[in-house]
Amino acid sequence: MEIVLNILIPMFLIMLTGFLCIHFNVLQQETPHFLINFIFNVAGPALIFIGMATAPLSQIFHWDFIFATIISIAICLFPWLFFIKKLYPKKSIGFAALIAYSVSLGNSAFIGLPILVLVAGSKGMILAVVSSVIVVSIFMPFVTYFIDKSMNKNSGKIKYGILKDILKIFKNPIVLAGFLGILYSATNLPVPAIAKSYFTILGSALAPVALFAVGAGIMWSNIKDYWKILSVMSFFKMIICPAIAYLVAVLLNLSNLETFALVLIAAVPSPKTAYILAEEYNSEPELMAGHIALTTVIGVVTIFGLILFASSVDPTLFKAFAG
Repeated sequence: MEIVLNILIPMFLIMLTGFLCIHFNVLQQETPHFLINFIFNVAGPALIFIGMATAPLSQIFHWDFIFATIISIAICLFPWLFFIKKLYPKKSIGFAALIAYSVSLGNSAFIGLPILVLVAGSKGMILAVVSSVIVVSIFMPFVTYFIDKSMNKNSGKIKYGILKDILKIFKNPIVLAGFLGILYSATNLPVPAIAKSYFTILGSALAPVALFAVGAGIMWSNIKDYWKILSVMSFFKMIICPAIAYLVAVLLNLSNLETFALVLIAAVPSPKTAYILAEEYNSEPELMAGHIALTTVIGVVTIFGLILFASSVDPTLFKAFAG
């Protein structure tokens, strides 16, 4: 319990520090953007590459976990797509897809990944990367295609399209680092000591900087204007989606660590990309900003509780980290 608290409390204090630094103008408003770029393009890929390159392939390809991730996300995403279309019949299918995306997917790269690295070490990191790759390669192209198609149908210009999105997958630094790490792992060659130290030291910036950036990037917007729909969206995102993930994990008989990772990734706040897409297409960006902020605050409580519960059910779950 003490070990878990020694991880959790500093973790949320780092997020609070980021929020306060922006709120009191200690740092510029653009700071979160630069930090996120650093994590996405430098520290994240470094940690992922070295983690994958030094892990055996049998530890990387958790087929049951991969299948469970796809099923649990799909169960959350598609019903919301139809629910929002029914609730707002005058809105486009793109708007419904954007809402479904923000409710069913989480910020696995910037919150799920650093938390799993902190509490479960390299094994947790691998599961987080696998989940992120599934989101980027399967669900992201699907969602952006519908958003783009419906919101640009009058102009006749489609910015992305499924084919372009699929090609963009391999330009994603997170995916590329994971892919290169897997290729290196397949060679069974040891990573040179200098290279291992370089990637490990650089990658160690991921957790603190990502958590700081998440806290710094919280935008409350006009949350009261969307209170009703935000309450429903946040309840589904932070309670129902993790519950669905847990049921899927139980049905597929996942290990304790895989179950914890699947539920944690389902329980992390909505992704920042939901706001970026909403702003790009002028589709209720304040609603998305409010949802991200609200789920981030709720996530402090739910993730805290989830980790404490998991450690009480299986005291050995985070033993590797403790050592």
